[in-house]
Amino acid sequence: MYDKRIFSANLQHFMEIHKETQADVAKLLGISKSNVTSYIKGEQVPRMDKIAILCNHYGVNVSDLLERKKAAPDGAEADKVIIDFVLSLPRDRLRGILLALGAPAEVLAALDQQDTEQ
Repeated sequence: MYDKRIFSANLQHFMEIHKETQADVAKLLGISKSNVTSYIKGEQVPRMDKIAILCNHYGVNVSDLLERKKAAPDGAEADKVIIDFVLSLPRDRLRGILLALGAPAEVLAALDQQDTEQ
């Protein structure tokens, strides 16, 4: 069985993107607005034939409606993820990458300085 709250959140997300009302979705699915309200409230998940209609309409996969998606990091979080990865590399490998990228001497000196402090 699928988590009704996850479906509700995902459906609301796609409705927002497409600027659709509950009445729009009800008409698309050929159901009453009260059924869509129950989806939005997280009380029920539609049958797979209705989910297929939604997937086709929104241009998404079934998993996009039924599964929790890990949010993509924003700019600052993405930078931190990248920096953390780069800093986790072995120093000799990092030095090689920096050399291959044509890093200026001060960058290499900073890396060397870190090595002597550790």
